[in-house]
Amino acid sequence: MAIKTAQYEINKDVYHFVTDDNAVKVLDNNKNELGTLREFAFTGKVIDGGKFSDIKHSGIYRVKNMTGLPSNVPTNQESILSVLAVGDPKNPSVISYKVIAPNGVITENTVSGGSQSGWSAGGINLTNQLNGLSNNIGNITKLPNGASDVVTAINTINGNLNNVKKQSDDLKYNFEHFVGYDERYMKLAGGNFTGSPVVQNQVAYQAFTSKGARVNVAWVNANDHLFIGSPNAPTQIQGMGELLFNGHKVFTDANTGKGSNLDADKLDGIDSTGFVKTNGDDIKNGRLKINQNMVSIKVKEDNIYQSAFNFVNSSDQVLSEIVTNSTGDFALNTGLPAGRKNRTTLYIGRDGEIRHQGSRPQIFLEDAAMENEEQISFIHGDDPWRPYGQGMGFIRRAKENAVVFYNWRADTEVMYLGANNGEAVDIKHSPYIGEHHRRFFLQDEQPGGDVPYGSVWIGF
Repeated sequence: MAIKTAQYEINKDVYHFVTDDNAVKVLDNNKNELGTLREFAFTGKVIDGGKFSDIKHSGIYRVKNMTGLPSNVPTNQESILSVLAVGDPKNPSVISYKVIAPNGVITENTVSGGSQSGWSAGGINLTNQLNGLSNNIGNITKLPNGASDVVTAINTINGNLNNVKKQSDDLKYNFEHFVGYDERYMKLAGGNFTGSPVVQNQVAYQAFTSKGARVNVAWVNANDHLFIGSPNAPTQIQGMGELLFNGHKVFTDANTGKGSNLDADKLDGIDSTGFVKTNGDDIKNGRLKINQNMVSIKVKEDNIYQSAFNFVNSSDQVLSEIVTNSTGDFALNTGLPAGRKNRTTLYIGRDGEIRHQGSRPQIFLEDAAMENEEQISFIHGDDPWRPYGQGMGFIRRAKENAVVFYNWRADTEVMYLGANNGEAVDIKHSPYIGEHHRRFFLQDEQPGGDVPYGSVWIGF
């Protein structure tokens, strides 16, 4: 503990002050207390957690669970962190950090601005590295030549290598210039074969890859099949001019285009012009038959009444078209597109709407043989089935001129339009007239059933 004794004179009176290192406070530039002099100079300021580089004030710290330290410093144990900062207290120009760990690791790091020197080893790490280096080098005195230092040992080795090189050069010279040496053997470099090199069956000529692996170049298997190349290495055949196999040209992607005279433009013996192409407009000169239960035409999700089918003339003018959209609406347009007033459209919406529009819209139900019944029905889902239809609607019976409004729910005729050879209206029941729902009766017998007040009865 440090004790400081001071004497001050105030108004001619003498005052004596006694303090110690624990009473002296260390403040930052904003007068915030960082700790005591005892902590920063003697016992160490305790910090648990945080990042080491956040500490920017000189002093001794006892740190634990701190990030940014080397991996060989145990963070779950207390270590000594010595910080020396110079320059502006708020933003020191250079900070030196030194960590002494309980496992004997001593490491240092210097931070200047935004850069770090990195942690450098010391203490037991440096000792271990020196011991490891010594173990790897070994004891120089154990060399056969008895060298007592590294330089002498290296010079001895160089001298031996020079002797080996001289002997090798002499051997090479003798081999290259001794004509009568033995010409039965193949040289590693230079020289020519005077005969055909032959290898045994199932033994391959091989070559090394850049990674030192052996790959086959050529070989003959047990079935006398000749193989060139290896499945373990890409194969390229290079040459000048055309590549021939048994006297015939070999075609590749470089020479199979237009003008190659390659007979590869047929499928099942049919010329390519006999197929409908999918990558552009094309013409089919025969009927298209599809032997399937369902044919699907997919439209784009953003399709807004674009043509799915066009019927064109010889000038590619659209005569009629089938259009649709991505929500299921459907329309059939007829007539040239130039001038919409000349077109007729039959529209069928996904909600059940059917609309026929044009400059002269007409709908015909024609029985050319005059032997069948034409019918238009308005049907609800709960309408019962009748022999001739459901709901209510109009029918024209075969060989009759009148149109009948028929109620199939009640299985009864309501009225005839064009009765009596097409000149009258025949109402089968007394009609209701007006907003008061009164009826008009033309009958001899007195009306019965629903007879609203104010109805009219004419009888004879």
